[in-house]
Amino acid sequence: MALTEEAQQLLAATYADFDRATPARRIGRMVGSGPLGAYDSNRVRCESAYLRLISIVEAYVDSLCSELFRQQTSHQGPMFRALVAAAEARASTNWDERKTAFNDYHSVSLSSCSRWSEVDAGIYVRNAIAHGLGSLTRRQRSQKVRSKIRSVDVAVVDNRLVLTDVALVRCLSFSNDFIRSIDTGVRL
Repeated sequence: MALTEEAQQLLAATYADFDRATPARRIGRMVGSGPLGAYDSNRVRCESAYLRLISIVEAYVDSLCSELFRQQTSHQGPMFRALVAAAEARASTNWDERKTAFNDYHSVSLSSCSRWSEVDAGIYVRNAIAHGLGSLTRRQRSQKVRSKIRSVDVAVVDNRLVLTDVALVRCLSFSNDFIRSIDTGVRL
C-alpha cells in the first residue's frame, strides 16, 4: 500500500537525518539543573528522533484505520457514515482504542502483529519523552514500565531515560516490521 511505503520512507528519513547530524561538542555548562532536568543537545537530538519514529507508527495506524473506514462506508447512507465517523474518532484516542478498532472493525489484531511488544515499550519511551522531558512520568514509575522500557535497549537512571544509537536502530527496525505486519494483515 502507498500509505505503508510512505510511513517506511518517513521512518528511514527520520533515522537518516539523526544519523547525519553531527553531535554537538560539549562546551561549557549544560543549561538547567532543576526538576525539569538539564538540557543536553545530544540527548534532545536522540529523544527527538525516537519520539518521531514512534509517532510515525501511530500516525500510520490512525491513517490506515481512517482509510479502511472510508473504503468500507463509501457506498453507505449518511446515518451509517455518521456512526462510522464516531467509531473512527474514538479509534484514535489511545492505543487500547486503536487495538479495539482494528480488531473489531478491520479484523486485525495489532497486539498479534510482528514486534508489538517492542512497539508497546516504545510508546512508553515516547510518552516519557513527550510528557516527562525524557524522564518517567509519575504514572510510569513502576517496575513493570521500567522493565518494558529496558526491553528495547533504553536504560532508566534515576527516572531519566538514557537513549543510545543502539536503541534508535532497534526502534527503527521494530517500527518497520510492525508496519509491514499490519499491512500484511489488512491485505489478507
